[in-house]
Amino acid sequence: MPVLLSDADFEAGVRLKSPSTESKAQDKKSPLHLLDNGDNQKIYKALRVFPMSKSSIPFRGGQAVKRVAYVLILAATVMLVSQVQPVYSGEAQQNTKLIGSWTKTLNATDSAGKPCPFVPDTMEFFKDHTITMSNFGSQHLPYKTTLTTTEKQAIEKKNPDLKGKKLLLVKPNPNVDWASTPMVYGYTLEKNQLTLILQGWSPARFARAAK
Repeated sequence: MPVLLSDADFEAGVRLKSPSTESKAQDKKSPLHLLDNGDNQKIYKALRVFPMSKSSIPFRGGQAVKRVAYVLILAATVMLVSQVQPVYSGEAQQNTKLIGSWTKTLNATDSAGKPCPFVPDTMEFFKDHTITMSNFGSQHLPYKTTLTTTEKQAIEKKNPDLKGKKLLLVKPNPNVDWASTPMVYGYTLEKNQLTLILQGWSPARFARAAK
């Protein structure tokens, strides 16, 4: 049998089923409310600019590990570079300036005035880091002016007169180690004048040959 409701009961039931003011306010804050109000285009554009995926969520633990690994790699790289870097900055430019032919203008001598047999009358530096000397015929000998710290210390220990000077090393035999080569010269280069310094001998001077 149907139950008849009074007018007062019917109005109360309607109020219970109608959304409250508070629930409407909450609905306005939800994404559904934005979609209902035509803001779906804004959300779509935002999602295109900032796509949500697992890779986009920051993982602090992983980032910390990556930072530590980066610091360790950087420290190892710095240590390695410090071991093999040239002793003098700008040595590559010095090598370029040496390239060409040189003629001796002043021979090196010992304390008795005897000329040094290890200084050539002429020599020529090439771009492939080889040198020809008149006392070696046409043979191309490897040379270098860019030394590692270890090589410089070994050379200066055997040749104290050359300590603190720019060094020119020449290999009479390609199989000789750079730190053990007997052909060691200190050198200075000023425009077209090259000075070679040998342990126990006076300086020898060379002028750049005209092209």
